[in-house]
Amino acid sequence: MARRGRKLYYRHTIPVDAQRLLNRLEIWRSLRTDSLTIAVRRLPSVIARIEMEIEHARAMAGLPVDALLIQSLKGDHVEHAIEIAQPLNTNAQPDKPLTLGEAYRSYIDDPTRAWTANTREAYETSRRLAIAVIGGAVPVSSISRVNRRPKRTPYRRPKGTPFVEQRDGYDGCTVRAGCGVGRA
Repeated sequence: MARRGRKLYYRHTIPVDAQRLLNRLEIWRSLRTDSLTIAVRRLPSVIARIEMEIEHARAMAGLPVDALLIQSLKGDHVEHAIEIAQPLNTNAQPDKPLTLGEAYRSYIDDPTRAWTANTREAYETSRRLAIAVIGGAVPVSSISRVNRRPKRTPYRRPKGTPFVEQRDGYDGCTVRAGCGVGRA
């Protein structure tokens, strides 16, 4: 417990496996009192709620959870029911490789991601472009950096920067960086 101003707060360190899921290292909760006696009485329910949040994050990520910690406390009003996420691709066959289209679709439809409409639309647009260029039936394991387009020279360079020759790593040709762009 810690005091901030006149109020008492509880600081709970998040376990390492759940830190990435919650995007934080610790959780602070107000005990809504300045009395130490009342704070000690309220502490168990605050800790239980925090543990329930951590287990909920683990469940949404598909990690193993303790079902007793997910259940709401008696008399505790939960705003929404907590569902345990099921593995996304339960009907996958081990000898059938994961394709780019399936991987993109399962990423976009992942229930643990809460995207705005604009973000979802941007991901859908990039998915359509990637499938149009690479192909939806291409196995993900066959995609490598060798298939990407060659490096481009810089569009602009600061004045006074000498021309630099770069080796393009794919076909061995020499590219002249600078190309006169940016001269006054």
